[in-house]
Amino acid sequence: MKLAGCPGRFFSDLEQIKGLEKKAPEKALKKACQEFEAIFLYQVLKGLEKIVPQDGLFKKSLSQDIYQDLFFQEMSNRMAKRGIGLARILYESLSRQLHPARKTLEARESLISGGKGAIYEKRCPK
Repeated sequence: MKLAGCPGRFFSDLEQIKGLEKKAPEKALKKACQEFEAIFLYQVLKGLEKIVPQDGLFKKSLSQDIYQDLFFQEMSNRMAKRGIGLARILYESLSRQLHPARKTLEARESLISGGKGAIYEKRCPK
C-alpha cells in the first residue's frame, strides 16, 4: 500500500491481506487492524513534524525528506507491532461482525450458564 507523498512501499501489501482473507478471515482482520494502526501512527508522526519549528541551520532537502519519511515509517511499524491498543479495539469491534450468530449464541450461553451478568444466578440463588 502506498501513501500519498511517501516514496516506495511502506506498509504490507493489500493483496497479501486479501489473499489471507479467503483462507483465514480472522487472521486477515487482525493483520488489517495492525496495518491501520501503523498507518494511523505514521500520520500522527507526520503531523507532529509540522508543528516542530524548523531552524535555519540546515536547509531542508529532498534526501532529508526521504530519510524522515523512512524514519517515521519504521517508527510507526515498530510502535504498531508493540501496539497502542487501537488495533485491538478495532479487532474486537469488527470481529463481532465476522460471525454475529456465533457471538450472539456465546453471549446467551454465558448469561444462562453463570458467566458475567448471568441470569441464572440472579433468579435462582444456590
